[in-house]
Amino acid sequence: MRAEELQGDGVVSLVGLRTWSDAKGMGWIAQRGLPSGKTEARWVSAQTWGSWRLAFLLARLQRDLWVRMVYSAPICSSGTAAAS
Repeated sequence: MRAEELQGDGVVSLVGLRTWSDAKGMGWIAQRGLPSGKTEARWVSAQTWGSWRLAFLLARLQRDLWVRMVYSAPICSSGTAAAS
């Protein structure tokens, strides 16, 4: 993360994001809870994508897409949110 993402007006939330590092590699994990009580995760490897920064940006993008999906559920013609 860059310094401007850690404090001030450009602060980036790390909710739903975490790092991992083990013998197989390192990177960021985007995670969300599902209505069924289970969790879904996407592992973004810094080695696969070539940089720690790019892995962070991709994991953050995945997290942001999941958040937008929750708040922009399609509306049926009856005016209620569509079941997925």
